[in-house]
Amino acid sequence: PRDRRRGFCCTESTRENADQGCAMSAPLMLLASPDDYLLELERGDLQAAWAAANPAGELLSLDPPPAPEALLRELATPSLFAPSRLLVVPNGATYLTPKGEGARLAGALAELTPGDTGLLVAAVVAGEPKGPLAEAFAARGEVRFLALPPAPKPWEEARFSAAQRRVLEGVVRRVAPDLVADRDVIDALLECHGFRPRQLAAAARRLALSGTISAAAVREQSGIGEGSIKELE
Repeated sequence: PRDRRRGFCCTESTRENADQGCAMSAPLMLLASPDDYLLELERGDLQAAWAAANPAGELLSLDPPPAPEALLRELATPSLFAPSRLLVVPNGATYLTPKGEGARLAGALAELTPGDTGLLVAAVVAGEPKGPLAEAFAARGEVRFLALPPAPKPWEEARFSAAQRRVLEGVVRRVAPDLVADRDVIDALLECHGFRPRQLAAAARRLALSGTISAAAVREQSGIGEGSIKELE
């Protein structure tokens, strides 16, 4: 029988890219990060996983984000041609602003039975989502936050949690998988570029193409001298 959660499943690549894994455990998900590149990668993984598990399904991107009433109508409307649908709001930060429309949407989501239509809302936000909408997604579905630590001052050590490190190693693995096995190279990449994931991906790709794979080469390319990176407990 078909999975009533619309068949979200993990692949090895996406499992490496997020601490929580790629599976969408419920038909409603709020996906957030302070970094647009991390958000774009994770959203793409989720959409690809859904499409692979639902080859006859319909994936609909809603950009700009619709008003809550219009979004709720879409959620309540079954597809005429597909057995399942996924609605994706790729720029849903407006729902999470203090004066946004999230409160109205939250109240309706609490009562909604989405049936064969799932909802993925992605948002670039500075911190972990709070407020009525985040609470509604947590209660009825899933809230996934891809965190980055604040960039250190020039005299401070770069520090990453184990979960943050796994996310950023996943960024490197996408573009230069052979680099991940070299701990010193990964440390240097994270030290120099880890707080800017898009730049991290570009630096890893450039290093792999250079043919000189070392921590010194990373620092030379970035113009940064010797440093250190610490892992948070």
